[in-house]
Amino acid sequence: MQVAYGQGDIDITNTWFYEDDKLQAIFQSSPFLDTSALVYLNPLHNYAYRFTDFSNDEFSEFKSTIETINSDSKTNGFAIGSYKNGNVEHFEFVNGNLKRKNLSLPQDYLNNINAKFNEARKALSMIEIAQKKAQNIESRYKSKICAGKTKVSFMDNEKYMAICNDDKLQAEIYKLAQDKLALIEKQKVAKREQIYREKMIALQQQHLQQQQNQQAWDSLNRSLQQTSNSIRQSTDAYTRQINNTANSINQQTQRMQQQRQHEAEMHELRRLNNNLQQLNNKLGY
Repeated sequence: MQVAYGQGDIDITNTWFYEDDKLQAIFQSSPFLDTSALVYLNPLHNYAYRFTDFSNDEFSEFKSTIETINSDSKTNGFAIGSYKNGNVEHFEFVNGNLKRKNLSLPQDYLNNINAKFNEARKALSMIEIAQKKAQNIESRYKSKICAGKTKVSFMDNEKYMAICNDDKLQAEIYKLAQDKLALIEKQKVAKREQIYREKMIALQQQHLQQQQNQQAWDSLNRSLQQTSNSIRQSTDAYTRQINNTANSINQQTQRMQQQRQHEAEMHELRRLNNNLQQLNNKLGY
């Protein structure tokens, strides 16, 4: 554990390291961070994988990520992001810059990544066991030398007994850590409130947009209805005009037919009169 503090601030980083002939595993966490990272290094092939856990970070959409990183700890190669909603997405980076997304990595590659992660997790478990043993040894050692007035001759006795004052130092560190955690929580509360306000503003804008859309739709409907009514009225007027014209034509046609019939009757009557006159002339009337 690395502790740096001063001027009312403190930083604590837990770094656990494991190494054998096949791999190196580094685990880093901090009580002031909601994420933790586990790095798998293969010194023989000069590559590394970084497994980051975001499950405790309420402001991250990711649950975890797996990245191939270069010697500068920049994402370089393929990356896998597991979201808290259950979705999984594959990416490709070049020296920390996103090159492609929505990839479909082959299953063999994914299986290999999972195997590396399991190796690193196994190494982390071994580190945790070793740390607990070291803490137990330290506790027994302090209990032994700090119980009475122990004196040694192989080094300065005051420096040798300095470990007995760790409790005072730890109390100071604990107080600084609690103050920083309280500040971080205050910042989280402010961020939650900001996110809430942004969501409310977005909802209000969405509601306003829906109202505007509804008003526009209602206006369009009214315009269409007015146009429809106007067309219907124009159609009705045109229909009446056509009907009136047709009736007028029918009436004129009937009058013409009646006139032609009358003319035909008069012509027939004149013919009959002529025939009758000719007959009378023959009879000497």
